[in-house]
Amino acid sequence: MMKKASILLLTGLWLVQCTSPVPDSPSTVEQFISPDLNQEPTFLNLKEGISVPTWDLKFSAGNQGYLVDLNEQAGTVVCPADSGVDFATAAFPGTISFQTDTMDQLAIGERWLLPTSYNPMDHSIQGRGQVYFLRCADYRRLKLEVLRATPTEFQFRWAEEQEDHTFLPEQAETVSCTADAPARWSPSLGSALSDVDWHLGLVSKPITVPNVGTFYMPSVQINTETVSRYALWEGGDLEGDLPAASTFTWQDFRGETQPLGYGGSQALLVYHPEPPYNHKVIVEHPEQILVLDLNPDLLLVQFLDYDSGVAVIQLRRP
Repeated sequence: MMKKASILLLTGLWLVQCTSPVPDSPSTVEQFISPDLNQEPTFLNLKEGISVPTWDLKFSAGNQGYLVDLNEQAGTVVCPADSGVDFATAAFPGTISFQTDTMDQLAIGERWLLPTSYNPMDHSIQGRGQVYFLRCADYRRLKLEVLRATPTEFQFRWAEEQEDHTFLPEQAETVSCTADAPARWSPSLGSALSDVDWHLGLVSKPITVPNVGTFYMPSVQINTETVSRYALWEGGDLEGDLPAASTFTWQDFRGETQPLGYGGSQALLVYHPEPPYNHKVIVEHPEQILVLDLNPDLLLVQFLDYDSGVAVIQLRRP
């Protein structure tokens, strides 16, 4: 039975369900129109067809040490304040160069701690007073200082920047963690995050150009914790028969964490300064279909258009 066209308002996202079912399949092709990515990101759970919140910081204590990870996949970035800056008076600098986690190095990691403060009695360790400026996945801007950690918890303080660049009152936070279960945290939800995770993110990502400044560019982000591999299907048809998985040229994320993101080797959204685009970001290959392996499901995504912060995509899901 063919469904009527409908428009649904989901969390931060418009969904338009097309009227044409895929031949010989219960699947349908759906169209998503993003919010203005300059104002808010969206992180899509493609199986459910909804936008979900995500975490910014991951705290883990174990044999690897007392580590603080960023959610690089969602676009969380950080800038360390100058040495000796006090938390109470710390403010975002006018010119800022953000860092994020890479495959080789964590932006915060264990740099927050003071090694000589380690207490062998309870295995606790103190912070060294380092303040960090954090831009969250949802674009909030915080200042953060990790104060103390034990094998079962981290203690830290943070304050959110307002539009006038002043800060809301400082908040103290304690999150529980173990070696096997790190704590994931965001300022909006604390550590009470949803069990529903995202697959595909659309964000405005800070790009720092040395000696020039920081620019915010649209980027397609893949959550490599939920997507094991991807393929680019040239000349495919969302409404046609889906080829066998073995016919795709699959690629993983071992050599590059975000190959489809802005500046990646296979970026889907590309900035063109030259005519006729004249400093616009466009969908580089609108005829291309992105195939995501969610194990066992395959989902197909086609980027149709990008204009002034708004992306239009089509999706086929089982």
